[in-house]
Amino acid sequence: MGTATVTVAAFSPTASADQAFDHLDRLRTGVLGWQQTRHEAVEVCGQRGIRVAGTATGAGLDMHYEYVELAYDSGGTVYPIQVAGQVRIADLPRYASDLDTILGGVRVVP
Repeated sequence: MGTATVTVAAFSPTASADQAFDHLDRLRTGVLGWQQTRHEAVEVCGQRGIRVAGTATGAGLDMHYEYVELAYDSGGTVYPIQVAGQVRIADLPRYASDLDTILGGVRVVP
């Protein structure tokens, strides 16, 4: 049957949006065997963000990852936020539309 996992993480604040995106990029590209397949600018509730997808084939598992990442500015304090979906590549056809719906509907409310 397979499974898909979606996680939401808000990290410690940074001094700028660029620092927030740098932090999120280091986390994402640190996945063993990471190969990026998609990268596009998005806007989430007026906040600048990116939508990124890729695969990782390390540790004996072939995984597909999708992320919505944003630098959420709350009155001058910038929080790196990452919404991540992951699924085994073999199970992607079953869950691709669900991941697209979930990640395409991300909203951040103060």
